[in-house]
Amino acid sequence: MIAPGVRRSDSPGPVAVSPRGSDGSARTESPFQPERSTCPVRLASPLVWALPLVLLACDGGAVAHRRGDGSPPSDSSGLEPADDGRITTDASGDEEPPEDFEAGIEPDEDGGSVDPGNPDGDGGPRPAEDGSTDGGGSGRPRLFEPDDDFDYQLGGAYEPPDGVRVVVRDRHAEPAPGLYNICYVNGFQVQHGEEDWWMREHPDLLLRDASGELVIDEGWDELMLAPTSPSRRRRLASIVGGWIRQCAEDGYDAVEIDNLDIYSRSRGLVSEDDVVATMALYAEAAHAVGLAIAQKNGPELIERRGEMGTDFAILESCHRYDECEPFIEAYAGLVLMVEYRRVDFEGSCRVRSHLTVLLRDLNLMPPSSRGYVFDRC
Repeated sequence: MIAPGVRRSDSPGPVAVSPRGSDGSARTESPFQPERSTCPVRLASPLVWALPLVLLACDGGAVAHRRGDGSPPSDSSGLEPADDGRITTDASGDEEPPEDFEAGIEPDEDGGSVDPGNPDGDGGPRPAEDGSTDGGGSGRPRLFEPDDDFDYQLGGAYEPPDGVRVVVRDRHAEPAPGLYNICYVNGFQVQHGEEDWWMREHPDLLLRDASGELVIDEGWDELMLAPTSPSRRRRLASIVGGWIRQCAEDGYDAVEIDNLDIYSRSRGLVSEDDVVATMALYAEAAHAVGLAIAQKNGPELIERRGEMGTDFAILESCHRYDECEPFIEAYAGLVLMVEYRRVDFEGSCRVRSHLTVLLRDLNLMPPSSRGYVFDRC
């Protein structure tokens, strides 16, 4: 489910996905279980001279995987737990990718590249009508006005209600013509349907506990990503940065990175410093193609907005949790506030009539769906 709208902090805590069932038997259908591979070379005779060749062949496969060629690791993770419980690729936990490393891309039949979120894209910027390809990256990104009405359409795109000037949609949806469009990107967890790709191509970018088990956000049944070292953050930025570039090419004006607050439910495996450093890379990617970027929730990080490079905020249930004012002050009114209970919506409207407050249903469904709710003040 794409950000169904309720605060992630309201959901149960994360759980680790065990490779074995509750009865001790091996899982056979879990989409989160990585493929195992073994060394393709077998020692056919007891000749001693063959042993170095066997070791070289096995080690060569591991090296090829670390260089990002897409081959699976030699065990469930290819990683070892560090003293602090995090999983690292080497003793330092900061393996440098090669200069030609391009994360998040898998080869197609013609030798090109295929991104799981953009199977039809060519991986590069499309020329604009004036022939430029910079995505409008020069100067400051364009922003909306603090009192602009907006709609939050993550459960399905539809014709915006009259008067709406700002729309937030999933990155796979087309932007709304003539409006200020914000592109939703899940930058810290795995979207449903993409688990197999992450497990196959980048298992070491998935968060694991000290036992090597995958950690998921139980409330939303999403695998957590692991921005826990400079190397991993750069690789995540390469993948997510490609999605951000696609948002710009599709005509969006800004990007919303969801699950910034992963630090609050990762049992200490992801820190505030980790997400701040990762957001800075995402912001760099967004600004390079002319997009503004939002801070999504995470009140603990307001004072670090300069480090993150964020331009405005998207807030869920901030009136309910008494978190609106610090964001409004920090971002000079450039905040989009959505509440999911009418009592909170009406309370916010009474004290913030100079700004736009939105009431939506929890699943952010289109008007054709039962349970659709939309109101604004």
